[in-house]
Amino acid sequence: MFYREEVTDIALAILLLSLIFWIANGVFDPRLLLSYFLLVVLSFFVHELAHRQVAKKFGYVAFFKASLEGLMLGLVFSFLGIIVVLPGAVVILPAFSTYFKPPWRIKEEMGIVALAGPLANIMISAIFLPFSSTPSFVRTLVFINAWLALFNLLPIPPLDGSKVFWWSKKAWAVAFAISLTTLLTPRFLL
Repeated sequence: MFYREEVTDIALAILLLSLIFWIANGVFDPRLLLSYFLLVVLSFFVHELAHRQVAKKFGYVAFFKASLEGLMLGLVFSFLGIIVVLPGAVVILPAFSTYFKPPWRIKEEMGIVALAGPLANIMISAIFLPFSSTPSFVRTLVFINAWLALFNLLPIPPLDGSKVFWWSKKAWAVAFAISLTTLLTPRFLL
């Protein structure tokens, strides 16, 4: 179940992320914009849903909140051919059941919640990578997911990578290496 404001924020983020990928691509074909829109719907929605559902599994209240500043920054950079993905974040609030958790447990849970989004993108990339050897819809799907994972895993606050790195440097290094490898796979680059 999604909150009304959350649905609006998700829709805004999807629309602007689609534009960001389309503009950065530099080929202003309306059919490509539709392709980016469909791929961003899948990739971004799965990423944010993973954060949200894992947080709820741990007993937290969680919802997506768009960042207009991040989205506008992404649009500005897209005109330079640079894809900056700062659409917002899943806000995580404590619920009554979480008030009595020890700090080490909260740190671990926040790290796992932060890893869930990029991990979902890594899984989508890995599943479709074998089918991406020629330029296609699938190749773009792999790129978008690999890029979302890699960018979000940068260990810079407020990105997911900073929370994962704070929790487990080993988990961060493995996830970052896998997303980078997926993005740089020779089959994908050909």
